Amino acid sequence: MKIDIPHVMDSLRQLAVKEKVSREPNVTMFHQLFLDSVKKWGRVHELELIGLYKLKSRQLFSDIQLGQQMFLKGKLKMLPEKAGKKDVKRIFLKGQSNG
Repeated sequence: MKIDIPHVMDSLRQLAVKEKVSREPNVTMFHQLFLDSVKKWGRVHELELIGLYKLKSRQLFSDIQLGQQMFLKGKLKMLPEKAGKKDVKRIFLKGQSNG
């Protein structure tokens, strides 16, 4: 029997969010922000995700040096890529009808 580990992990993550199992409220918030970004752009827009997470978690200045280094190295894009937006939207709609 072959086990699809990524699928199992994602299913467990979804259940944990739904059941509010996490003792860390920021974990649930980060997960929701991540999904919102994917729904909006078709893939995650890291700069938006980090910015919203920092604002909502009120940790504005933690990791600021790391963020600056990543930005200067081109690891964080100013504008999101919109590849596959229609396909991702269809996947989210299908997921809503199944759950």
